[in-house]
Amino acid sequence: MLYSEAVAWLFSRFPAYQNLGAAAYKPDLHNVKRLLELAKQPHVSLNCIHIAGTNGKGSTSHILSALCQAHGLKTGIFTSPHLVDFRERIKIDGIQISEEAVVYWVEHVIPSLDLDFEPSFFELTFALALVHFKNENCDVCIIETGLGGRLDATNVILPKLSVITNIGYDHQIFLGDTRPQIAGEKAGIIKANVPVLIAEKDLETQSVFEEKSKKENAYLRWVDFSGNLQSDLLGSYQQMNLHTAKQAFEWYCDLMSLEIQPAQVDNALKNVSKLTDFHGRMELIQENPMVIFDVAHNISGIRVLLYELKSLKFNRLHIVFGAANDKDLTEVFDIFPKDAIYHFTQFSNMRSRTVDEWKNTIPDNFVNFVIHASAKSAYQTALESAHDEDLVLVFGSFFLVGGLL
Repeated sequence: MLYSEAVAWLFSRFPAYQNLGAAAYKPDLHNVKRLLELAKQPHVSLNCIHIAGTNGKGSTSHILSALCQAHGLKTGIFTSPHLVDFRERIKIDGIQISEEAVVYWVEHVIPSLDLDFEPSFFELTFALALVHFKNENCDVCIIETGLGGRLDATNVILPKLSVITNIGYDHQIFLGDTRPQIAGEKAGIIKANVPVLIAEKDLETQSVFEEKSKKENAYLRWVDFSGNLQSDLLGSYQQMNLHTAKQAFEWYCDLMSLEIQPAQVDNALKNVSKLTDFHGRMELIQENPMVIFDVAHNISGIRVLLYELKSLKFNRLHIVFGAANDKDLTEVFDIFPKDAIYHFTQFSNMRSRTVDEWKNTIPDNFVNFVIHASAKSAYQTALESAHDEDLVLVFGSFFLVGGLL
């Protein structure tokens, strides 16, 4: 079996949220517990840090991985979704799991488990990650939730430390319509006697986390955002993620009696992308014209991304934007710069907003736009029409950015 065939089989045989959306979501832990039991409980012996939140999970996870790697810890990291290659989801010290390991998992391990139930794509991928981390004797494993927290498949682990980045509006169909409701789902990763670090402190959600932590006897700390940390990651919004990851790392070292080396902390923060193979967050693709890719896809993430434009010097703004067909874009259009040139596009995924759907989505007060049937067409048109002093900003769905990368 070829690697491409193995990945195609995983996507076709088992439900995948990124392809099917809500139809693939399994809101309980029953199947993943059975799956890991058949796989001989690979997670039980792993030292894990569990990360949840609406935005910033990926950045925080990779910054934390860089810090661990720089201190000589063999570091596994499980994140989702991927941009270009399925193997991006499972890395050790910044190196993706091998194609051979994925093929072996599909061709030999899954059949040997003799499954009498149908786990989701995410559950199978998560199980593969845990088995891989255990087989490779990882010192620490950074596990990012897929959706929510309480009922997310990753919530079967018993971590050394839990981390929650922030609370915003995304996946309300599963997590609730208010920020306190969403916070309650994210707070589901808080476990008995496991310390928890939370980045965002606000009146609307603070009590949710404090009450859950008290109930579980889990010591809670809030991130201190004093000072500015130097990093290779662009965007002032990364300061929240940098501080969160650094303080999570320091707390983990304290819990595990590990020595912190200030020089290596500095090295890690300045080389996150290089150490961890991290992409898609205010990623500078080229200059003249300046091209930036970003995976901001919900209202809070897009608001932060557009705010960052104030720190950039450019003449005209060209936006290439693609979104899933189940996203409510009402608030997004409200904050879009009205003087930009827009290229709304369909992309290669069955959940993509189509050309016809775009025609029924764009408000009447938007006049300077083109709708494209493919991301390639949208991107090429934007590049060709941009002058050297302009900015081409490509953002939205992971599938849009990943396809172009």
